[in-house]
Amino acid sequence: MGGAGERLLLAALFVLAGLVLLTAAVAPPNNVDSLNHHMVRVVRWAQQGSLEPFATLRNGQVSKPPFAELAILNNL
Repeated sequence: MGGAGERLLLAALFVLAGLVLLTAAVAPPNNVDSLNHHMVRVVRWAQQGSLEPFATLRNGQVSKPPFAELAILNNL
């Protein structure tokens, strides 16, 4: 197998990937796109109990595919 340098590099990559995963799991979304678009859809669909379109002044909330929102809903 590889030398000590390669093992050290691999260990550093695993640590970095673990820290990124921890940050993603713990930190809530807090940017403008998340709060104005994605989370609005998640909350609305969770309240409705369905993925039916809803009345809104923002066209993007009802016209874009819901992959990210479905992933969030499945984790609720």
